[in-house]
Amino acid sequence: MGFIPAHIQRTCLYDVFWVFRYLLDHEERTDFLTNEERQDFVSLLCRIMEYIDIETISEFELAGCTEEHKVALLAMYKDQRRESTAVYLQQIDQASGQMQFSYFSGGNDRFPIRPFVNGQEAKMHLPSQRSSTFMGATYFTQHFFWVSLNEGDTIRFEAEGAPCRIRRRRKAIGQEANWLTLRDALVQDAPRNVSPEHQRLRDFVLESQDKYRGCWVLMDRDDRADDNAEHLYRHLMRQGQNGNVWFVLSRQSGDWDRLEREGFKLLAFGSDDHIAAQMNASILASSHADDYVLWPVPKAEFGDLAKYEFAFLQHGVTMNDLSAWLNRKPIRLFVASTPAEAAAISDAGSRYVFSNREVLLSGFPRHDRLLSKARKTVPNSILIMPTWRKYLSGGGDVTGMRWTKQDNFSESVFARNWSAILNLPDLAHLAERHGVSVMFVPHPNMAIYLPDMAIPGWIETVDVRDGFCYQDLLVRACVAVTDYSSALMEVAFLQRPVIYFQFDFDEFFAGDHICKPGYFSFERDGFGPVVRNPEDVIAQLDAALSGREDPVYAARRDAAFPFRDGECCERVRIAIEQLSGPRQVLAPDHAALAAHPA
Repeated sequence: MGFIPAHIQRTCLYDVFWVFRYLLDHEERTDFLTNEERQDFVSLLCRIMEYIDIETISEFELAGCTEEHKVALLAMYKDQRRESTAVYLQQIDQASGQMQFSYFSGGNDRFPIRPFVNGQEAKMHLPSQRSSTFMGATYFTQHFFWVSLNEGDTIRFEAEGAPCRIRRRRKAIGQEANWLTLRDALVQDAPRNVSPEHQRLRDFVLESQDKYRGCWVLMDRDDRADDNAEHLYRHLMRQGQNGNVWFVLSRQSGDWDRLEREGFKLLAFGSDDHIAAQMNASILASSHADDYVLWPVPKAEFGDLAKYEFAFLQHGVTMNDLSAWLNRKPIRLFVASTPAEAAAISDAGSRYVFSNREVLLSGFPRHDRLLSKARKTVPNSILIMPTWRKYLSGGGDVTGMRWTKQDNFSESVFARNWSAILNLPDLAHLAERHGVSVMFVPHPNMAIYLPDMAIPGWIETVDVRDGFCYQDLLVRACVAVTDYSSALMEVAFLQRPVIYFQFDFDEFFAGDHICKPGYFSFERDGFGPVVRNPEDVIAQLDAALSGREDPVYAARRDAAFPFRDGECCERVRIAIEQLSGPRQVLAPDHAALAAHPA
């Protein structure tokens, strides 16, 4: 084929670019294709891209074709780089005198960037990266790094001797910039055309500065406490350090009266005072990183008022790959509880954008009280706690984490397998023989289906939405059964056996959930055996209750958690206080802790 007019090239690129966007990081969307069909599809794309010139790709601006896509397409299909590399200003940390930047490389191409501060080559600190894939191949990698930069300094960058373009999102800054220009580029402008109600609320935020300026706002879920934020707040209260610290919760929550009686300073979720406190806060600390926690009001209309730094206390140990979700969150402090978890999130080669600057290996605040409760409780139950399935959740309430039901639940693989275990006569005989009870505690997102499950009356069924305390349930467990739930990391923390019933491993990680397999292998790292059918669950329960569990699992449980000392809350409190100080690295040496756990 001869010359292809530029406008035809642009039209073709426009059409095919939607394919790239749709399949980026979602290879499972081609699972309906055979291997041969997949190869044909990739080959057809290559043939199409042969007829699209470098200039067409470089200048294309439609359909959301931003810098990373241009870099990727040029590398993958033209074996070329952009004419000049764009370096993006990400954020500033004035307390430590550093700014973060990033740049993109395409495909498997890798090249270094050299920063020059005041004409002298400067060191790059705390590197991290995130990559996106297309049809199993690396599409682009975004490389992050920090550079020491203070007021009055100027900075420029080179890529293999060529000057780079400095940008803040879509705004061009130039090939060289001073500290003030960069700082000002990070300032969000006040919004235009604000609704009357939001203008009223903005005015209230400003009027409340004297009351809430520099406060800490703590929160678990909007409708539920009983997680790391509650336990951290209680620690602050007992230490007399909760003077300008507030706890956010829905006024309709079953936990409200309990916390109010205990002396928590409560703000009703979504109230004017909640918004005023959070916008004026120096710290927002939560066990959840959902958008409704970070932005209970539209970021576009309130982002210029918010000054808080976000401490992510976590809801559970991060075992799977949540990078695609968490990389988008403005996490300043990322609390971890095991050395393997901390390393998987902070290591420079991981899929996460975080580094030792953000990741704190401290143990979870709730672990202190869990340990204390466990020492006072005799375990006497088999705890069965499956996690949720996104494909069985018919959509969430955007203001929280409540889900609607699917009509076909009873026919699902999930319902059939868990109902099979609960109705096995051998389970009842096992419990009677060992003198233990059985508790069935599904994830809150799945509790809506409890009426649809045939659960024998002798089993204690717990709907945690009714206000049950998770820790009261966990400390009663002498052995626990789950599928993939990180909640049962708590049982392992208490050094008690765990069994993984994984009848749908491939389906669970095939794109219908929010995570992918991560560093944690259930077979290699798990705290108990992995089984595929209900009968094997019963056999492993009998082994655990009879003291015949493979000792390798007890050794893993003992080694995984370095902090069983009752000081997790205090470590987190100190780290949060130090966010405003000139501290660069927040995590201890992960490798040393992994080799020599406390």
